[in-house]
Amino acid sequence: NRVLQEGAAQAGDEAEIVERHPARVSIRLLSDIRHSSDAALEDVERALALKGLSEAWRGHALRRLERIRKRRSQ
Repeated sequence: NRVLQEGAAQAGDEAEIVERHPARVSIRLLSDIRHSSDAALEDVERALALKGLSEAWRGHALRRLERIRKRRSQ
């Protein structure tokens, strides 16, 4: 999924899925990667493999990846 046009959204606004990306990385998954301390390494790697991932989200995913690696090495 990707956003075709940026803008404000609020509860009750309609959204239409035009096409699903084969990697099936959802906004929920990206949010979990950003905010959840128990994000799975595989999910983070899958998100980082997306070509269309914004630099901001890529940064969040890279920081989560580093935290996971650090936790595993302890």
